[in-house]
Amino acid sequence: MFTQIILGSNMPKWIEKYGPWIFKFHIFEGILTYVLIFLHPIFFMLSRYFAGHGFDPFFTYIDVCILCSTKYDLYYTFGRVAFWLVTIAVFAGLFRTGTPFMRVHWRKFHILNYVAFLLIGVHGLSLGTDFTSMPFFAFALVAYIAVLGIVVVKLASLLKKA
Repeated sequence: MFTQIILGSNMPKWIEKYGPWIFKFHIFEGILTYVLIFLHPIFFMLSRYFAGHGFDPFFTYIDVCILCSTKYDLYYTFGRVAFWLVTIAVFAGLFRTGTPFMRVHWRKFHILNYVAFLLIGVHGLSLGTDFTSMPFFAFALVAYIAVLGIVVVKLASLLKKA
């Protein structure tokens, strides 16, 4: 998802520099990334089932809490919200030419990827076991800071225009 945000945040510049194939790569990589994001909660649900917690799609996809009883529930909530934000953003990108409304507004939905990435970062840092290995932790930290930087630059640009 990190490379998706890096490419998508400056797509016109990337296309100008490397050619139109970069946009096709962005679409291919986006679909592949979404497939992995989609499979993640399915495998989580299956692992809970085989661990004896039963088959509970509600817990996996919808059980969002605001005043959570444990910190783990809060971090699961970040993952759930990020999943739905990514789903909205991906479908907005895929159907951006489908209707006149989407042709005009698809980017507003696609921007949800930035928020989702930041939520995924907190979710992964708090619950993910891969973040305990140093090379992955260092990359995740650099990626998170880079995306935060992109968000700050984009927000500053919007405020400057307003």
